[in-house]
Amino acid sequence: MQGSLIMTEYLPAHRRSSLAELCDDIATLAVQRQKQRRLEPIIITLGGPTASGKSRILDHIATYYDSSALCISTDHYYKGKARLQELGTPLYLRENFDHPFAVDLAKLAMHLTTLKNGNSIDMPRYDILVSEPLSETITTMPARFIFVEGIVANHPTITKLSDMTASVYASPETRLARRIARDKTRKQQSAEQITHYFETIAEPTYVAHLRAGDLAAKHIIET
Repeated sequence: MQGSLIMTEYLPAHRRSSLAELCDDIATLAVQRQKQRRLEPIIITLGGPTASGKSRILDHIATYYDSSALCISTDHYYKGKARLQELGTPLYLRENFDHPFAVDLAKLAMHLTTLKNGNSIDMPRYDILVSEPLSETITTMPARFIFVEGIVANHPTITKLSDMTASVYASPETRLARRIARDKTRKQQSAEQITHYFETIAEPTYVAHLRAGDLAAKHIIET
């Protein structure tokens, strides 16, 4: 797979960080902010390609920070098939949930700004099985640390609001295997269907639209 060559070329050893290094850097930033008497939330983005291990890394971080952390998945900001159709979105984009256009980045940015200003938001919920937002939202208060996780987390619309950026990487072969294991159960898809989508849509879309933001992250954690 060509993705293997891409990974080898663009992820040199000196760019890799450990989870401990990321947490230490966050702690250092928090101390600096406290000394400056800046008590607004600290926003950390955690991006990376599909099935790279973002959720697992975030689970470790959330356990460490406990109640002082708010975790936001960009998945809940998907526009959904119905809205994409209303917007007159071309069919090839309506079926591509790895494209940043599929996510309401403007709404996510607005919510992060609101939280950073100390106010609550009505966080959307998304049903990935039917590819539509749920009707109910969750009233969400700001926290000392706000972690934004998802494939679009390091999109420029979001990183311009963040205080620290991180991304999670795994080889394309590893990610494909994870996606097959996940979607065969969750979406009842065959390995052939999942592989075709990964190789013809997910990976090319990531390389074209999102990889640059992840490679520019301060911390890159390999799983």
